[in-house]
Amino acid sequence: MTGMYYDARWCAPHGIGRFATEVRNRLSGWDDLPLDGSPTSPSDSWRLAKCLKQNKASIYFSPGYNVPLYASCPVVATVHDLIHLHCADETSIAKRAYYRYVQRPMIRRSPVTLTVSEFSRQEIIDWYDIAESQVVVVGNGVSEEFKPDEIALPSKRPYFYFVGNTKPHKNVESLVKAFAIVAEKYGDVELKLVAKPSDAIRRLVALTPVKDRIEWIRGASDVKLAEQYRGAVATVLPSFFEGFGLPLVEAMACGCPVIASDRTSIPEVVGDAGILFDPNNIDHIADCMIRVLDDSELRAAMKQKGLQQAAKFRWSQVGERVRRALQSVAAS
Repeated sequence: MTGMYYDARWCAPHGIGRFATEVRNRLSGWDDLPLDGSPTSPSDSWRLAKCLKQNKASIYFSPGYNVPLYASCPVVATVHDLIHLHCADETSIAKRAYYRYVQRPMIRRSPVTLTVSEFSRQEIIDWYDIAESQVVVVGNGVSEEFKPDEIALPSKRPYFYFVGNTKPHKNVESLVKAFAIVAEKYGDVELKLVAKPSDAIRRLVALTPVKDRIEWIRGASDVKLAEQYRGAVATVLPSFFEGFGLPLVEAMACGCPVIASDRTSIPEVVGDAGILFDPNNIDHIADCMIRVLDDSELRAAMKQKGLQQAAKFRWSQVGERVRRALQSVAAS
C-alpha cells in the first residue's frame, strides 16, 4: 500500500521521542510525513490535514497524541497519558479546547488508538467514550544501552537518582524534602537529578540545608544515564501521575533498585520489584529511601527482581504490537 505516513517529527532522545524513534526503526513500508514544524504547534492540526490531503495519504500514524483537523484516511494516534485532565497546573484553555474539539472527535472516529499501559487504556476508554476494542496497549521497551554488567558511575558518596522533569505532576518538591530528611541522618548521601529545575524547585533547593548535596545533571546520553543508574543506591520516582514511567524500567534493566509512587501506571510497571510509597507523604518517601540505603541484602534482592521485571519490556515486542495494530487498520 502506498501513502502510509509516519509522523517522525516526534523522534527525539527521551519521553515520547524515544518511543517514536524505537518504533520507527522497526516499521518498514512507511514514509516519513513530509511536513516540518512541531507536532505540538497550535496550527499543526490544520497543516497536518492539508499535508495528508495533498499527499493522498492512505493511512496516517502518529507515535504521539497529535491528529489532523480532518482526514479522509484512517488516523492512528498514540495517547500516552491524559495528564491534562488531572493536572490543572499543566494545562490551558487552548490545550483543553484542542483535546475536546479536535483530538477527541478524531480519536472517536479512529479504528484504533494506541497507548502504553493498561492504566492509560482504561482512562482513554472512559474519557473518549469508545469501545474497548478501539484501544490497544503496545507498551514501552528498554534500549540496548540499559544493561547491568557495564561501568557504573564512580562516586565518593552513595546517591539517589531521579530522571525526568520538574513539572508539578512529577512531585520533585516532595523528593527534595524527603531527601533532606535522609541527608540529616546520613551525612554522606547525595541526590542527583537528571532534569532542568523549574524556578520554584530552584528556590526550594536554595533554602534546603543540604543543598550542597543536590546535583542537577543536564544533557546525559543513554550511555551516561545507564552508568548513573548502575551507580545509584536507588532510582526514585515520586510522581502523582504517569502514563507509564520509562525511567523505572531503564533503572531496573541496569540493576538499580526502584522506589516509586503507588499511583496510576506505576504499580503496573514496577510489579513486585520495587518499593512503593504514598507520594503525598514525605516521611513515607524518606523512610523508603532510608530502608533501601540501610539494607544491602534488600538492594540485592530488588536488583534481581528488577532485572526480571525489566525483561518484560522489549522494543522488539513493542514494534511487533504496533505493526500488527497498523496492519489490521490498513487491511480493513
